[in-house]
Amino acid sequence: MAIKKSKKNAWFKPVRRSYIPISWKGWLSYVPYVALLIGATYWELHVEKNFATALMVLFPFYVAVAVVMQWFASTKV
Repeated sequence: MAIKKSKKNAWFKPVRRSYIPISWKGWLSYVPYVALLIGATYWELHVEKNFATALMVLFPFYVAVAVVMQWFASTKV
């Protein structure tokens, strides 16, 4: 697999099999992503008192949101 050269106006930098934000635009999209994950976890654990049930709801949500963020970051490299 060839590594792409970074553009001058890249938002993210590829690191291992993920991406980290390197510009303010990248951080502006990454912070709401993390807040969404934290908020969903808090909400689900608050509403659903059973951890196992909350995990069954949260795991597919985490995977879906991570796939979208991974795709978005890969287009802004």
